Amino acid sequence: MSPSLPEVPELLAHLVQCPSVGGPDGNGEAAMASLLAHLLEPWADEVTVTEVVPGRPCLIAKFEGLDPTRAFAFEAHSDTVGVEGMSVDPFAATVRDGRLYGRGACDTKGPMAAMLLAILRHLRDDGRPPVTWYFLSTCDEELGGLGARHLMESGFRCDGIVVGEPTSLRAVDAHKGAVRYTVTISGKAAHSSTPELGANAVHAAAQFILHLERGVSALDRPEFASEPGPPTLNVGTIRGGDQVNRIPAQAALEIDIRLPYGWEEGLADGLLTEAASLVQASRPGIRVTHTRSQYYPPFALPMGDAFRSIVCPLATAGYAKVRYATNAGFFAAAGIPCVVFGPGSPAQAHTADEWVALAEVEEAARLLARCISQAKPGQA
Repeated sequence: MSPSLPEVPELLAHLVQCPSVGGPDGNGEAAMASLLAHLLEPWADEVTVTEVVPGRPCLIAKFEGLDPTRAFAFEAHSDTVGVEGMSVDPFAATVRDGRLYGRGACDTKGPMAAMLLAILRHLRDDGRPPVTWYFLSTCDEELGGLGARHLMESGFRCDGIVVGEPTSLRAVDAHKGAVRYTVTISGKAAHSSTPELGANAVHAAAQFILHLERGVSALDRPEFASEPGPPTLNVGTIRGGDQVNRIPAQAALEIDIRLPYGWEEGLADGLLTEAASLVQASRPGIRVTHTRSQYYPPFALPMGDAFRSIVCPLATAGYAKVRYATNAGFFAAAGIPCVVFGPGSPAQAHTADEWVALAEVEEAARLLARCISQAKPGQA
């Protein structure tokens, strides 16, 4: 006899009530993996939890199909962003007006709940799936993609992955990549009354930003008029100096560059190197260096890829292309076709009152279950 299954509100509340804030100072990803293992072990043929770094695991649950030679996967990351400044109790999972509120409700425990229910309902109602399916839960999606990268480096492969993210129930077949850098600018301290005796790192940082803006703007082309749009630049943080009457000897920037599919991170490296050369040539005593801190590859599902026939229930309104990055980039870079899909609006992700509509989670579970039935034994 199959174990009893929770409905959407109960399962989603259970997930949200398990805090899983990511990052080096976060906590709870191990608890989330334990919760998922406890839920899935009565149903799965195999559940494996692997610690990527201390306290930060990935989970793989295998549901063997009638044709075990073919396999697909649903993936949803376990980590959330932090809770500072939230206007709702982040872990109470309060339900109001058909919405469940809490950190991760939208990004990405709503999609996770839909994927879990799609698989488990199929097992309960229809038995073993036509082909093998996996449920994957990865750590550290929000701040670097450590879990997805580890999964690919460990050799996991399948014939296609649906990546769970809030997409307003749209099937996303392409998104930008994100490459992030820390830039260090070194100068020379001096008294502010004699600036000629120093080399102002903050002034150099401002000039560096202007050169970089021009370099990224020059990449814009007419074909970028449609989504996901042209390469973009954001200087997210800038720090420098220690007091108002002292020429600052150091400045540091954190930079995010978004690149469409087909534009690799090496292009961004070149832009930073060129901007640094221009600054150093015009400002004696200044040195500019950069290191890459994070990289999410862009992805695009080729128009003729056979995976489209499996995920066609998710694309009744066509496909969308988006500007944000997801774990799909890591999987696609390893040769696995992907689609990004889930309930909830991207506009609600990471917000002070994060929520997801329960009806959307239910609809997502229904559509994902159709994908399981769609993948037939021996289908190309």
